[in-house]
Amino acid sequence: MRKAWEFAYKGKSLAFVSFSSVDELLSHPKCGEIKRVFIDFDLGLEKNGIELAEILREKGFDTIYLASGNTSVAVPQWMAGSVGKRPPV
Repeated sequence: MRKAWEFAYKGKSLAFVSFSSVDELLSHPKCGEIKRVFIDFDLGLEKNGIELAEILREKGFDTIYLASGNTSVAVPQWMAGSVGKRPPV
């Protein structure tokens, strides 16, 4: 999904940065300037996207969207919402 979103935003006037991990995002020099986070639910990792989003929430991120093709996933109330797998361009 990350590569598809990178391609969709290429050449657009919108700011877009993708990360392969929470640690990579948190260590980015402009981490504090990031306004919205979209995180995939099914990351193929030990933790799912909601669990990783909770870590981001604890770090001060408050506009976090869950990206999932699975409409049966319950989105926590503290999340900003959910989007499908297509990038919101």
